[in-house]
Amino acid sequence: MSARRRRVVALAVTAMVAAGSAHAISGGDAVATILGSGGNGRASVDRVAVARSVAATTVALVLFNGQRQPDGLCSGSIVHERVILTAGHCVVAGGGVRRLAVLFEDGVGGTARREALDIEVHPAFLDLVQGPGFRRDSQNLEQQLRRNGGFFAVDLALVLLHRPVPDTHRPALLVAPGYRDRAGGAKVIAGYGAERGFAATGTPALRYAEVVGASLRADRGEVTGQDELVLDSKYRNGARVTTCKGDSGGPIFVRESGTGRLRLVGVSSAGDEHCREVAVAASIAGQRAVLRRMFDALMQGEQGAEGNPF
Repeated sequence: MSARRRRVVALAVTAMVAAGSAHAISGGDAVATILGSGGNGRASVDRVAVARSVAATTVALVLFNGQRQPDGLCSGSIVHERVILTAGHCVVAGGGVRRLAVLFEDGVGGTARREALDIEVHPAFLDLVQGPGFRRDSQNLEQQLRRNGGFFAVDLALVLLHRPVPDTHRPALLVAPGYRDRAGGAKVIAGYGAERGFAATGTPALRYAEVVGASLRADRGEVTGQDELVLDSKYRNGARVTTCKGDSGGPIFVRESGTGRLRLVGVSSAGDEHCREVAVAASIAGQRAVLRRMFDALMQGEQGAEGNPF
């Protein structure tokens, strides 16, 4: 096992066993700061456009324990007016799914809330975490992740909202069917991690950053040999830039050729335990067929079911 794989496994263990811990994107930009500048010279037109797109499509997920007390934070992306895409490990606990609420921040101080009506988790992810011998102690979990390399590729879930997203938000554009990632291509990451750990009160802050990414391929063998996205951190103003724990489930974007518009390509799954070197994301392209079936199952009988984005 490579050093990179050991680091990734370490954070995956931390994220699933201690889901209450959360940190913001390391070295990223605060969306509220950029939008607050109004593009008046303190932020470039491009940075303002990216911040607006990120703010309109990225949400915070507040997780609740069995006593209905908030005890964790994740991020997610709007893929339909009533459906949020996030990471499976954000919503699964103790063999079942967690109660959660979804927060919509407009980037300039306004916040709306929606309740989760239902959740659909990737079936292969459930097979892993509910399989025989799977225990929630960290040592056994690390062994489980080593044996089941496909964990990161299927770390996906869909959340059905009790009513449509607010007017300040919209579904993200997805990469087109058949999309192939370009090795070394830039990615934009976003998330609502809290810099000093999860707080039950207050509004989480959305941040984003640009990193260097490359699709993992079998001949590299660094993590699993499947189609996850590997995101290498980069230096910006002397600091490392990458995802961290509270950004789990948050979007990974690529820029559309020609227009520069952001298109959703993946979902943050895990990274190194110090949030400095590497992150791994589940690829939408690699799981599009399963996501389409998950959406149909989640939206069965619901208004808007015909608008499957996958």
